[in-house]
Amino acid sequence: MKPDVQIASTESEWVKLASSTIISQSIETIQKRRLFSLVLSGGSTPEPVYQSLSSPKNRGLLDWNRIYIFFGDERCVPPTDKASNYKMARETLLDSIPIPEENIFRMRGEIEPEEAAMAYESEINHFFAGKEKRFDTILLGLGDDGHTASLFPNTPGLTESHRWVIPNENPYSNSMRLTLTYPAINSARQIVFLVKGEKKSKIVADIIQNQDGSPGYPAQRVRGKEDSPK
Repeated sequence: MKPDVQIASTESEWVKLASSTIISQSIETIQKRRLFSLVLSGGSTPEPVYQSLSSPKNRGLLDWNRIYIFFGDERCVPPTDKASNYKMARETLLDSIPIPEENIFRMRGEIEPEEAAMAYESEINHFFAGKEKRFDTILLGLGDDGHTASLFPNTPGLTESHRWVIPNENPYSNSMRLTLTYPAINSARQIVFLVKGEKKSKIVADIIQNQDGSPGYPAQRVRGKEDSPK
């Protein structure tokens, strides 16, 4: 499926475009399926988007009782650590919206990585019990090396074909991360990459122009399934 690339010329335009996309997907999905499962991206790139979603102007547009928040990846740190994706999401979004705490599913980065991965996959399975196992929308970032979530180049996580959540190494810091895998990501109804900057824009162009898989960026193996709510 050919990606729909939308380009913003300014930071404010980019934030507005990203947040309006998420808002419209949420509203349309809830109208069709009565709930909306949203997977958040980590890092610094999505921070202004989350702040926009939680602003007085936007937060009232969404039915937060029907929105369920998950995470695409997490550093293996406590939830109070400044490096925690959950902490970032809590400060920029979750603390400012009327979402029930039971609708938020965080990765437990403070416990042993394999145990945390298995526990998160179990939570996902329980959430989707009796329903089709697919996230509605997954937000993803893009690293300078072409990684997405915590699927880094030349790491074991790239070959996982069954599990939805695994521990995976960050080769640059010699530390472990928790991450969703391609089976989880590629089953999503909608995938939104949040990308900023000239260097990352060139990676996006490489990915679009080389559908054969070269030069082998991890993000290149993300294949969304178009299933927009009608």
